[in-house]
This record gives sequence, C-alpha cells and structure tokens, in this order.
Amino acid sequence: MVGGIGQAKVFTETQLTRVFTEIAERKHPERNLCVVLLSFSLGLRAQEIALLENQLLLDIGDQHAAGFEVAPELTLPARLTKGARATATDDDDETDPESKRIGRKSVRFKLDEFDEIVKKIANDAKSNKTIEPTDYYPARPKKKGKSRVLAIVDPLLKQAIYNYTLVKLESQPKLYKKAPFIVSQKNGPYSPNTMQQLMAKIYRDWAGIKGASSHSGRRTFATTLLKKENESVKVVQALLGHRSAATTIIYEEEPSDIEKKDAIAKGRIRS
Repeated sequence: MVGGIGQAKVFTETQLTRVFTEIAERKHPERNLCVVLLSFSLGLRAQEIALLENQLLLDIGDQHAAGFEVAPELTLPARLTKGARATATDDDDETDPESKRIGRKSVRFKLDEFDEIVKKIANDAKSNKTIEPTDYYPARPKKKGKSRVLAIVDPLLKQAIYNYTLVKLESQPKLYKKAPFIVSQKNGPYSPNTMQQLMAKIYRDWAGIKGASSHSGRRTFATTLLKKENESVKVVQALLGHRSAATTIIYEEEPSDIEKKDAIAKGRIRS
C-alpha cells in the first residue's frame, strides 16, 4: 500500500514556509518552531516530542558560556518510542493498587496461574484477609519500543533548540537534565495527546492545511529521504525506528502524474 487513504498529508516547501510564518506571528514562537522542526527534521512522533527530556537534546554544564550547548545527536531511548507506555517510568510501583490498574482494561492468566490465583483467594478468604482484586493481578508486562540515534545536523533545528532553551531560562533559573524539554506556558509537561492537539492546531487552524496532522512532519521527513534524496529504505527504516521495512515503504508517496508519464514513456510501467 503506497499513499493510502487516511495517511497524514506530506507538506510542500510552500506549506512548510506558511507554517513558519504563522508560528512567527503568534505566541510562543520559539517553542512551537522547535516542535515542528523536531518532527520535520528528525521524523519524531508526537509522543516522542512530548516525552523528550532536556538531557537528550542539550549538553548541560557550567563549561558552556550559556550553561548549555545543543547536543550533536539525539539518542532516543526505547522507553519513549512507539510501543512503550507513554506514562511508563522506571519508577512504576507495581505494589500500588492504582498503578496496577491504570491503563488496563483486562488481565490475562495461563491456566496453571489461574488455578494458583483461585487457591490463593480461597485461602486468603478463610484467613479473613481483605480481598483486594488488584492484589491478584499479574505483573504488568514490560512494553518498550526501539531506541535510535539521530544526528542533529539541520542548522535551523539546532538554532531553534538553542533559542527555545534561552527563552526557558528566562522563567527557569536552572536546567534540570530529566525535566521535559517542551513545556507549556505554565512550565508543565505535554502529554502525547496534548502534543498532537498542539501540532494539529498549528498545521490546520493556523496554516490552514487540510489533511495535516501531527504525523505530517514524520511522513514528510520519510518521503523526502525516499523520493527526493533517493535514500535506501533500510536507512529510512532505521531513522524512523520501524521494525519492518514494509512499514517504511508505506510512507513513500504515490508518483505524480508527470512521474507516471515519464515512467510510461521509458517503459517502466504500463498505462
């Protein structure tokens, strides 16, 4: 399937310029430009942008005149990528009943595990122990995505990261390594959902681009590499963090009418 129904719109250079213009004329231009460029220049998902930490994009320390420097590359840990629970942290407490319940609609047991659970419940009931359902839930399976390393070479992105960090320092006296990089007006973190909403607002409401979504930058990034820069599918697959090359190929745009006519003339395809 190539260029299928329901895929996010790929932006033209004119449309991306329109987005930049709208961002510059509205509130929080440094933050919003960073969000857009992280998507278009690195192919990040909305979830990944929302969960980025300062230490992933910045080298923080007094050895730098500004107290920081933009890192040469982004090492995106698996815990932030697709397939990982967006709310997961290394400190999730599986002994807390609410932690065991959050984000779960069902639990699954093997038959022998179920037999043991029933026996345990029966014994606990005989001992007059309070029966708390979550005490018998199985451990939450660990879900992680795929880590990847992305070079930060786009000068526009590097400058945007630098400028936005300077703006943050105006309201924050210190850069904490594990603090979220992209923050709201009140210095709070974005969730994957609210980040999607912000990106859609910029593209559709501000720039008036129909069919655009938070995934448009990622798809434009992939399509540009595959089609305009003739990059191999394997390389693009690694940059996007896809487990299968088949998923990467979906990002390739259908050929234009001119490209189809050229291919027909050369005998590569039939009309």
